[in-house]
Amino acid sequence: MCNLLRVATRLPILCTMVIAVAGARPVINEIYYHPPHPDGAEPTAAEWIEIHNPGTADVPMAGWSLTSGIGFTFPEITLPAGGYVIVAADPATFAANYPGAPEPLGPWTGRLSNSGETIRLRNASGDEIDQVDYADEGDWATRARGVLDRGHRGWVWDAPHDGAGMSVELINAALTNNNGQNWTSSPVAGGTPGAANASADSDVAPLIRDLSHSPPVPGSTDSVTISAELRDEADLGSASATLFWRPDGEASFNSLAMNFDGTDRFEATVPPQPDGTVIEFYIEASDGTNVRSWPAPVEGGGQLANALYQVDDSFDPDSLCVPGSQPLYHVIMTDSERAELRQIGETSSRSESNAEMNATFISLESSSIRVRYLASIRNRGASSRTGPPNNQLVKFRSDDPWEGLSSIKFNAQYTHSQVAGSWLYQWLGIEAADSIAVQLRINGADLAEPGGPRMFGSYARTESLDSEFAAAHWPNDPNGNLYQIRDDEVTGDEGDLKYEGQDPDAYKNTYFKQSNTSEDDWTDLIELTRALNNAPSSTYVEELSAVADIDQWLHFLAVDSLVGNREGGLTTGKGDDYVLYRGIEDQRFKLVPHDLDTVLDQGTRSGSPNLSVFTYDDVDGLEEFLQHPEIIPRYYATLLHLLENKYHPELIDPILDRSVGDYASANAVQEMKDFVVARRAGVLNQIPTTYSATTDLPSTSEGYGRTDDGGATFSGEFHAAFTRSVLING
Repeated sequence: MCNLLRVATRLPILCTMVIAVAGARPVINEIYYHPPHPDGAEPTAAEWIEIHNPGTADVPMAGWSLTSGIGFTFPEITLPAGGYVIVAADPATFAANYPGAPEPLGPWTGRLSNSGETIRLRNASGDEIDQVDYADEGDWATRARGVLDRGHRGWVWDAPHDGAGMSVELINAALTNNNGQNWTSSPVAGGTPGAANASADSDVAPLIRDLSHSPPVPGSTDSVTISAELRDEADLGSASATLFWRPDGEASFNSLAMNFDGTDRFEATVPPQPDGTVIEFYIEASDGTNVRSWPAPVEGGGQLANALYQVDDSFDPDSLCVPGSQPLYHVIMTDSERAELRQIGETSSRSESNAEMNATFISLESSSIRVRYLASIRNRGASSRTGPPNNQLVKFRSDDPWEGLSSIKFNAQYTHSQVAGSWLYQWLGIEAADSIAVQLRINGADLAEPGGPRMFGSYARTESLDSEFAAAHWPNDPNGNLYQIRDDEVTGDEGDLKYEGQDPDAYKNTYFKQSNTSEDDWTDLIELTRALNNAPSSTYVEELSAVADIDQWLHFLAVDSLVGNREGGLTTGKGDDYVLYRGIEDQRFKLVPHDLDTVLDQGTRSGSPNLSVFTYDDVDGLEEFLQHPEIIPRYYATLLHLLENKYHPELIDPILDRSVGDYASANAVQEMKDFVVARRAGVLNQIPTTYSATTDLPSTSEGYGRTDDGGATFSGEFHAAFTRSVLING
């Protein structure tokens, strides 16, 4: 077997404490990161953080700082032993909300993320004193049944500190505060700033972290070792751990006492099981008084959403080392939840359900193997919801992302078109969701269609369009507003960039914010549509340039047209299937493609190589844009630049070979290459590039036109990309 890096799942992380600890450092002790906002924008000014000194000595904090999610530098203060200091986003708001609390420091810059992020406490030298990676899922929350969604509930994460008016508070300052098991929602509405945490306890059950099973994908002759690390305020020699496991479908769990290695790790071994068996398991840890299990019981009690692995004799570890082999991903559910997900995906009346099933996700790539427990999977898509195979969305706990991502998509519709489209848009200069061809196994089954025209045996693993997408593609300007646009299938409304007034609700059924959602600020989008539709012709370009990157829009439309994107979006004259991004540093909107399963004459809609490059002007908000005399020549110039410099078969053919040539059929790849040649010719034929001028005047013997009344009619052709005006007689 090749040398693979195995990366197991990670189990993550001021009043007088009951016990002061000699030599202890100040700790982040309580966080109020998501104030309630039932009727609109979140009041981020109400956020605050409490720092506690659990030690027996005073700590001077001048020049200390809070960094990462927010920024604040401490003034000349000393944090007394056993004392607290509060740092507020806005001290006036804090004082109004907590009239009896100590006066806070602040304000800070930035804001706290609602889904979780890192907060660092540094001393005046810049050394890190404390770090908390808080979250709203996983160990920071409780698994619970979701609301009924077309007959199915699925699983969600519930945390009262996540927008329900509670803070999240540290339980035991003697243990690591970078583990969600050592935090809980305050039972006091609004939290306890400046006072002892209501849930503070100096004696808690051991924390359970770094759970793993090995091998990640066992065969039927393999025993499986399950291990975990424990942390406790007392010596672990008096602690114990028990593994509970059962083959899926059995009524009761088997139990195994776990062996202690003398440091901090406990392990037990499950005997070999038959091929295809799904094993459900959890660990229970005790210090003799307090007991904790991981995964934790679900809301209402019971071990109903557990860690899972599956026995699979078909898996060959050496296959990951074969050059050119596709990444392999396993999603493992209990059989009942697998059947429920399939039923949702095969029943038209239920296919729109977003109910999520509990799953273990295992990524098996050439360089590493990664396991994520307590992930979730649901069906996704708009018009392509019904399978099999289904498009899938895999989501990861916010305290345990996968490769920095909170979710990934596995698409099953014309996967070679999606992958090739992603590569081409980006190579041609337009940011797009990354997409690669991969293998997916759902409870060991390969559901991909082995031939064409849709899958050729592979899924398209595609980036989700969210704040992580923005950070990856605009790393220097990652915190802007990302809108995904799709039509409303109930009302027929489209996100066609028309101006619909100043009420944000008029836009919310077709424009969907994928970042900064809690701010509920739609003014940028509204101003964009106003400029597109209502700016006077004389100042149209000037006003639009303030809110839209016109050159990028023309570049996007040119690329979109050249690759023959026929998904039901802008190129079909419809406000659907595209994305808008507006940064903080560059506040001009940019266009981003979405859903590329019908490019280069692939998919359900054939692409005409002679299709007009002006089909976009059927979209309300683009009609004036593509008819404006200052913009038309810039559009032609952009098309010509791409045709002359990048949209060449000799440049694009190798990209198609690299991106999809190893799995799509030779005929499909050749069709795509042939379309590039035909589309080049079809677009070039639409761009006037000659110069001529004629008149209706009779010619003199010298060849000059002659008029007896001073009137004359002139006509001619001019290079569409380079001509801005035509002057006659000056």
